[in-house]
Amino acid sequence: MKKLTLPKPATDLWTPARDIIHEIPTPEETPHPIRPHIAGGSALAARWNHRASTDIDIVFPGRVSLTDLIENDPRNILQRLGETPDVVDHRQIVIDFPNGAIDLAAIDPRPSLGQADTLVDGRIETVLSNAQILRGSSSGPTTSTPGTSSTSPSPPGKTLPPSPPP
Repeated sequence: MKKLTLPKPATDLWTPARDIIHEIPTPEETPHPIRPHIAGGSALAARWNHRASTDIDIVFPGRVSLTDLIENDPRNILQRLGETPDVVDHRQIVIDFPNGAIDLAAIDPRPSLGQADTLVDGRIETVLSNAQILRGSSSGPTTSTPGTSSTSPSPPGKTLPPSPPP
């Protein structure tokens, strides 16, 4: 099993939050449990050791929305994380901290396969592959996928034409 150490300050955000984030329930209409996946620049920074990371991006594949965390949160997930969330839309919640942010998103990474269980700071977590992170596409109508480039992803079932050569 591969091992990763998240760079600071991302590891300082993730370590106290991971147990709480793992408590985010799977919606009743979902046929199988949804585990949070670590995505974005923090995962790349841990693999490549090329920079610090001030946020941690967490995606929940198979989830349509995160509104249940705002509207009906009997476990007080967001309150227990310790800051007031900024609801970007029904699929994305950003929680800002003095030393960074945790970005939660209900998206399906593309390609759909490639994530792997990885030992992250001493605990087994599911981490997106480099290809999934760098592709930065989601299955929904968002203008950017947390932790990825800010280019607009293709609509579901469509692909963007290739960029012209330099």
